[in-house]
Amino acid sequence: MIPRLPALGLALALAAGAQEPARNLRFSAFGTLGAARTDTALVGYRRDVTGYKGIFDKPAWDLDTRIGVQVSGRLGESLLATLQVVSRQRYDNTFRPDPTWATLSWTPTPGFQLRAGLLSFDNLPMGDLANVGYTYLWVRPPVEVFGPVPLSRMRGVDAERTFLLDSGAVLEVKAFHGSSVDKVTVDHIGEWDFRGGRLYGGAVKFTAGGFRARLGANFFRFPNDIPEPVPALQAYLRSFADLLRDPGLAASADAFGTRGRSLRSAQLSLAWEAGPWQAQGAVSRASSDNFLFQPAWSGFASLGYRVGKVVPYGMFARNVSRRAPLPYLGALPSLTGPLGPAARSLADTLTAITRARGVDQGTLTAGLRWDFAPQADLKFQVDRVRSHNATGLLYNPDPMRPSAWNGRETVVSITLDFILGGGR
Repeated sequence: MIPRLPALGLALALAAGAQEPARNLRFSAFGTLGAARTDTALVGYRRDVTGYKGIFDKPAWDLDTRIGVQVSGRLGESLLATLQVVSRQRYDNTFRPDPTWATLSWTPTPGFQLRAGLLSFDNLPMGDLANVGYTYLWVRPPVEVFGPVPLSRMRGVDAERTFLLDSGAVLEVKAFHGSSVDKVTVDHIGEWDFRGGRLYGGAVKFTAGGFRARLGANFFRFPNDIPEPVPALQAYLRSFADLLRDPGLAASADAFGTRGRSLRSAQLSLAWEAGPWQAQGAVSRASSDNFLFQPAWSGFASLGYRVGKVVPYGMFARNVSRRAPLPYLGALPSLTGPLGPAARSLADTLTAITRARGVDQGTLTAGLRWDFAPQADLKFQVDRVRSHNATGLLYNPDPMRPSAWNGRETVVSITLDFILGGGR
């Protein structure tokens, strides 16, 4: 359902468009049609953590494919209403279309814009264009850098001020505040509801000729705990704490909670284009006050060279986080008697959940982009993934058992990107 404020803005825009439809309404569409496969059936490769189980060793179209439509209408000179709807793989393994933008933008003076409604969560160098594959060089944004982000949309406001410097450079300052509207899939557990979680942050962007730089930071507060069975496991742990009179077990149960805990991140990205060369990179740091989300560093570097309509490119990306320390389990692993089997099973499950939080993954990428028509391209990409943990960014079908996987995976992808019309 479209939020009330964006729906009102869209209704006003359509009313204005009914009076002057050719002048006030503008329609556009965009999309990526893709197919990809890996060389293993042991772990699944995912584009980001908001996806489902990922792809394995059979060709699949649901990893990168997405279709979007957008309509915008002006309400006079300073107001613009925009609605964008995108169909892509969701957390529940459906392709049900979702609104990604539903905004009312106000530009009272040149260089200043205020937006309200349903917005893209701006924590990526490509900003609002993360779903528009034609706007970036690769088949998909680097998984190690952008894959761990569980948020894509927010309901709230943002403000942006643009300064034209004497040197001809451009400085943009942006701030946002709102609440999340997303759900994500937690492997082997279920859907984690992030709706209502507080979000705020900002970014500074600098552009001079072919050079671009962006520095951003954001803050998120979890509105809910991880879904079942984690709350039930916490309850069992508290029961053993009472039975054994061990307050340390109660503290361990509390440590698995996420409600009210925070997730913070900061990002720096750089890009440079000169003649046929295209270079860009980013580094990100994320941390949390929950022990399951240990501090993590991620980054990528990409280089492309245009030869006519063809751009061969290469990229390396890496994500490394600390391993979460195992929770205090007291006497549970060695408890005997009638409660011994239940205690050991609980200890094993909590240990497996904790170990699954570590990430140490890197990808070496080679690809080719062919701009065969205006606003359309074909891309072919090969990713060589190496991971020291079959969880985290990847999907492990059975985390309770050791996998025969050797930590290496090759992903082959081909996509067609396009844009139709021109949005605002």
